[in-house]
Amino acid sequence: MSENTAELVELRRIIKRLDVLISMMLMSAEPSDEVATARKVEILNAAGLRASEIAQILGISPTHVSVELSRLRKKSAKKKK
Repeated sequence: MSENTAELVELRRIIKRLDVLISMMLMSAEPSDEVATARKVEILNAAGLRASEIAQILGISPTHVSVELSRLRKKSAKKKK
């Protein structure tokens, strides 16, 4: 195994652990109702995660995440007017 391959394996392990920690923090922070899901999507999106990554962390479909993000953008646009 080359040094680069070993580094990639270690980075993947770290990323997996971080995903678990993020999931645990989000689940303990708010109840798991629809409003809380939207808030969690908003937080993870603000952290720079993609819809597919958010979906994986929250255990929902990427389509659901995209719908929530669309709703958040519409809500934000209304507030700016």
